[in-house]
Amino acid sequence: RVTALSRTGSLVGQLIIDGNTAFPNYSGSMGGVASDPTDGTLFILDSGNRQVFMLKRRAPSITEVNPASGPKGGGTIVTISAVNLPSDVVVFFGGVAATNVSVSSSGNSITATTPAHAVGIVDVTVTGSTIPAGQPLLLPGAFTYVNIPPEAKLTASPVQGLPPLEVLFDT
Repeated sequence: RVTALSRTGSLVGQLIIDGNTAFPNYSGSMGGVASDPTDGTLFILDSGNRQVFMLKRRAPSITEVNPASGPKGGGTIVTISAVNLPSDVVVFFGGVAATNVSVSSSGNSITATTPAHAVGIVDVTVTGSTIPAGQPLLLPGAFTYVNIPPEAKLTASPVQGLPPLEVLFDT
């Protein structure tokens, strides 16, 4: 197990090298490890073959919103498929922040509740600590707000009688 820490001691990256790890031409003799504290890239020195392996962390990304539509009043619980997200993400639907945002422990999905928004198609954006400032993750047109008319439950009184029957409805 190789663990890379920043100068402040926070975890930057971790790698487990065992019999299942496939590095081309790896001698099995690790001579050292270094990390770039700015992006978490790990550099592993193979002292047997005198070569360096560079392992870059996958950049965060988002790929899909499910379901892709909901009422304009908000309240739809959605799952956003993702890769390598930090735990502190903030999610926006058409520029309005979502609530109840939760990132899976793997960083590969987000659960959030949509905010209220006008009817129409909106972009979904995500920001967070490992996402470059001013470059949020973007899914253009990924969610559609729809107008769902209210349900009318009608009751009639009286329900039977001789014609002509006058029926009154309560809404």
